[in-house]
This record gives sequence, structure tokens and C-alpha cells, in this order.
Amino acid sequence: MKKRQTVLNASLDNKVLELYGLGMSYQDIASHLKEMYDFDVSPATISAVTDKLIPIIAEWRSRPLEAVYPIIFMDGMYFKRY
Repeated sequence: MKKRQTVLNASLDNKVLELYGLGMSYQDIASHLKEMYDFDVSPATISAVTDKLIPIIAEWRSRPLEAVYPIIFMDGMYFKRY
């Protein structure tokens, strides 16, 4: 990887974002990439990749909410009779 490069490639970026979404730390993601792909990447580079999510998260948080959200609760039991 080149110095100061923050885009690995599209598929690897997506993999980093998926692992981050699962709650893995930057160091865990770096270890996983090293183990699976024999690819060294610094936690700072992973941080730069995950920073792409910040505008998306901010947009989602500021979206207008609906006045009503319908919810259906269902409860039941199934007995098989012989």
C-alpha cells in the first residue's frame, strides 16, 4: 500500500466496513486482514476508511421521523396432536 493511501480497493473497503459494523476494533480488523489476506494495514488507515460512514450516519440521525409506526405483536403456540 502506498504512503498516505486511504482507499484500499472497493471490496476491501467494504470488508473493513462490515467488520467495523460487527463491532470489531481497528486492531482486530488489521489482524483479521493480515490473517486472511496476508495484507498489512495500519489502524490509522482503517480509521480513514470507517470515517466515510460519518456523513451517512449523520444524515440517518437527522432524518425526519414518521408520526406513527405500526407494530403488531403476535403470540401463539403450536401443538401437534397424534
